[in-house]
Amino acid sequence: MLKIEMPDNILQILQTLFHDGGYGTSVSVFSAVLIFLIQSRQRRKAERRNQTLSVLLSLESIERLAVADRKFAKWIKTGHKFDGETIGTEEESTVIDLLDFYEMVCTSIFMGNLDYKVTSHLRGGPMEGAYRVCENYIGQTRARLSRPEVYGYLEAFCRYRDSSLFGRLAGKLFGLQLVRKFL
Repeated sequence: MLKIEMPDNILQILQTLFHDGGYGTSVSVFSAVLIFLIQSRQRRKAERRNQTLSVLLSLESIERLAVADRKFAKWIKTGHKFDGETIGTEEESTVIDLLDFYEMVCTSIFMGNLDYKVTSHLRGGPMEGAYRVCENYIGQTRARLSRPEVYGYLEAFCRYRDSSLFGRLAGKLFGLQLVRKFL
């Protein structure tokens, strides 16, 4: 015989609902609670998607980020690579602006405040391209500051999005397993 173990409080609630003789009322209450929980979850997902769109659209409305985004598009197209020795002061300011924005977006995804799938579909390619352009620079910055976590969320986003092993399940893996690990 299959025995399902449930926490005592849930088991007691179910026993009260279904053993008081009012099966119709109990089923109605249980159904209403279940529908409420499902709708709440769907509403939260919709809010997270809307919030993600707002954050990603701010990239174009903030002038410094819009300029940085256009410069990065050129650098990505030409295959440019930055490192600590070849980057100028103006370029470094541009690099930091966009990488900091992308790190904030990825951190928010890991914390469950923004939606991975929306971000991946709308900005995933440019985010990966920016990371590739600056990968050496990021590594040197981590070493110079003795802070291996610098741009770590952006790196994790790009590696899991690009991974052939996790490619088809990236949204689920990123959204569930990694968030649990970092919370």
